[in-house]
Amino acid sequence: MKHMGWAWALLLGCLTVQATETRVWIFGDSLVRETSFTLRKMLAEANVPADTFVTLGSAWTRPDLFDWHAKLREIVKTSKPELVLFMMGASDRQNMMGNGQSLAFGSAAWDAEYARRLDSAFEILTSGGVRHVIYVGLPDLRDEEANRYAHHLNELIQTRVAANPAVRFFDAAKLLSRKPGQFSVFIPGKDGMPVLTRSSDGVHLTPQGGDILAQALWTEIKPLVDKPAKP
Repeated sequence: MKHMGWAWALLLGCLTVQATETRVWIFGDSLVRETSFTLRKMLAEANVPADTFVTLGSAWTRPDLFDWHAKLREIVKTSKPELVLFMMGASDRQNMMGNGQSLAFGSAAWDAEYARRLDSAFEILTSGGVRHVIYVGLPDLRDEEANRYAHHLNELIQTRVAANPAVRFFDAAKLLSRKPGQFSVFIPGKDGMPVLTRSSDGVHLTPQGGDILAQALWTEIKPLVDKPAKP
C-alpha cells in the first residue's frame, strides 16, 4: 500500500507539472470547434503547450447549466496560462437570471448583466496572471434576426474589451464575410477561387472556414507567445 501511495503522489505530481506548462487555453462553444483543431496544431508546431475546453449551448447566460466563471478560476489556479482565447455566445440569445429576477433578452438590464459577467471573467483571468485575452467576435449569421443579435453582442463585447487593456477583440465577421454585415457561404481564397467557409446551418464554420480563422488568429497570437514563458 505504501508503494501505491507513492505511485499516486508521483502521478499527481506529474499531472501538476504538465498542467502548469499550458501557456494557451482556447475556450468556447461549438462555434470554435473547427478553428481550435487548426490553432492547436499551429501552437504545437511552435512548441507552445496549449489546451482546449469546449461546451455545447450557452456561454454566459446559463451558469446553472455550466459555470464558466468557476471553470476559469480552476484553469487559472491549475494551469496558470499566459494567453486565453474565447469564441462563444451564439446561443446566448435568451433570457437570463440576474439579481434574483428574469432579465428579458434585448433589454438594457440584460445588456448590463451580460457586461458584468464579461468583466468578471476578464478580472478572474487578469488577476490570476493571464497576460493576454483575445475575444473572437461572432461571425455573420444567415438568419436575419440572429445576425442582428450577433452584431449587437459583438458591440457589447467590444465595450467591455475597451475597458480592459489586457483584452483585445478579433473581428471574425469581417474576415468571414464578403460584404460587411452580410452572411457569406463562400469567400474568395488566396487564389481567388471560392472557399466554402460556413456549414449548412448558417451558424458554424466548415473545416476550411476554421482553417482560415485559425490562420488569422495565429498572426495575432504568434508575437505574444514568441516571448519566453513567464517564470
